[in-house]
Amino acid sequence: MSSQLTTLVPVLDGTNYQVWAASMKSFLMSQGQWKTTKEGAAVPSPNEEGTNADEIASWQGDAEKALGNILLRLHHTIGYQYSHIDKPSELWKALREKYGEAGLSSNFVDFKMIMDIKIPGNADPSPAIDQILALFLRLKENKLEIPGTVQCLILLAKAPSSMEGIVQLLTF
Repeated sequence: MSSQLTTLVPVLDGTNYQVWAASMKSFLMSQGQWKTTKEGAAVPSPNEEGTNADEIASWQGDAEKALGNILLRLHHTIGYQYSHIDKPSELWKALREKYGEAGLSSNFVDFKMIMDIKIPGNADPSPAIDQILALFLRLKENKLEIPGTVQCLILLAKAPSSMEGIVQLLTF
């Protein structure tokens, strides 16, 4: 499981929260630990008969694992700041509050990535176009929406010379 964590989830370095959070959430979901991390997560209450002790112990074990998995994927300069938090839901909330809002530098990096992507002329263009559209969506989620007409202009400008005829047809 540890190698899956390091392979699938990047280290949160403060600039990559959106990518880290999506990957970490998916990983925790795949391990059955997300229920302990999401907002409002709480240990199940003991029932009157005391017959759900196993359920409570299982939940607490999952919470411990989730906390450990999250802490393992924090850059050491971030991790030490949160080592005192002992509930995964509180840690998740604290990280979201501190790193969840994209700033100008994060939006610039995404926009720069859009501008640097090359649409290939001799291969399937859909992976490059999908990557560009995903970055436009991320900018929109970060409250920096690029109008659809400008998005189209950027895509048309990136079209390879082999598609020049199609671009001319679309622009008339």
